[in-house]
Amino acid sequence: MIRGAAVAVLVLIGLAVAAPLLSHPARAGGEERRAAPGVRLPAADAIVLASGTRLLLVPDVSLPLVSIHVRLPGGAFADPPGAAGRAALLAAWASRGAGERDAAAFRAAVESRGGRLTTYAAANWIGLDAEFLAEDLEFGLGLVRDVLERPRFDPVELGKARDLALARLQRLRTQPSGAVGSFWNAWLFGAHPWGSRSAGDEASLVRAADPDALRALWKELAAPPRRVIAVAGDFDGALVRRLLGGGAPAAPSALPPPPSAPAIRRGGVLLVDHPEALQTYFRFGGAGFLRTDPDHAARVLANTILGGRFTSRLNRALRTAAGLTYGARSRFDDDRGGAFAVNTYTETATSAACIDLARKVYAEFVASGMTAAELASARTYVKGQFAPDELETPAQQAVWLLDLTLHGMSRDFIDGFFARLDAVTLEGVNRVITERFPQQDLAWVVIGRAAVLREIVAPLGDVTEVKLAQPGFGPR
Repeated sequence: MIRGAAVAVLVLIGLAVAAPLLSHPARAGGEERRAAPGVRLPAADAIVLASGTRLLLVPDVSLPLVSIHVRLPGGAFADPPGAAGRAALLAAWASRGAGERDAAAFRAAVESRGGRLTTYAAANWIGLDAEFLAEDLEFGLGLVRDVLERPRFDPVELGKARDLALARLQRLRTQPSGAVGSFWNAWLFGAHPWGSRSAGDEASLVRAADPDALRALWKELAAPPRRVIAVAGDFDGALVRRLLGGGAPAAPSALPPPPSAPAIRRGGVLLVDHPEALQTYFRFGGAGFLRTDPDHAARVLANTILGGRFTSRLNRALRTAAGLTYGARSRFDDDRGGAFAVNTYTETATSAACIDLARKVYAEFVASGMTAAELASARTYVKGQFAPDELETPAQQAVWLLDLTLHGMSRDFIDGFFARLDAVTLEGVNRVITERFPQQDLAWVVIGRAAVLREIVAPLGDVTEVKLAQPGFGPR
């Protein structure tokens, strides 16, 4: 308990005192001169171990903590047809006992040092994240290696992981707020991997829970040449290389490309009936564009004004002025081709008013763009939020370096971000808004009481109706 509390206190202290990675004032001629504001990723050693493992070392001795981040390319989007949730099950199973420790003993070992270790499946990789005190680095890396190389894969624990996933799914079937994203992806992308719920559904989880297939998949994915690992914080680099360098000599495996983008749905309404609903949840949008696009900086600034912050146009109109909701947002999904969506909810009785107002705010935005004052405000806001939200801790910095590595992107995506924000003109951002935000044939997902909503959503497009409890989250 004392060690765990110590870690928590150190983390809180670090968050309070760690300076954002902004350029610092310099002195010239006896006067303070402030350099152009910006953010930069820290220097990092990129090493390929003899086993083929890619290793990133991000030293920072400001706190006696070390974090370990493992990425095994091949996540939820690599699940085979009909077996969505396979990667999620595999990730959950892998850390339920490893080496000489069963599931309970493994959890106790992590907690005994005040540490943290989790495994999970993301869109394009399976991840393992761990954090320990610097003095426990060797112990923590030993646990990480046990998970990677000696998972126990007890069939009883697989059953528990599957049952937990099914219980979460059953709960989701009664929670429109949580289910709207799954229905939206299925409606927009159909049978493509982007359309599947990463954690699976009732039928796919049964197919995915094949212990022999999962063991074989882990052996493939966790092989040293496939591993991409970042270690950040206060550590001995030689010790890290020694402890993570096991395995036969090999070249690193090529990083698999993401699945090719599907044709995205244009228009239409998926009406999801939940007869007991007290609120209506809805989402609308269409094709967007990725963060690797030259217009990404303009996209960030534009979306900040539309629905990316509390004082956005959507939130001010729907929440502050009209009192129709507690929140309205918009976003681009870079895991799914940059698909764009506006998302909000309201009481059943105000469904028509909320839908109409959301449509109006969005239509005015894409027709006319934003003002010079809004552009300046968005630029200040994004810069002010970015460093503390994204780059304050060594762990955050390491995760960004991993993300760029896995997606084949240069560190200039971060290091040059503020310069790109500064380069966006009012004419440029309004071109992006009026030409690249989706306008025609918007797709809709609306969840609530269909008896009330059928007439309201009819003008939005051709309506397909399903039940909230429908397997697969809508027609595929």
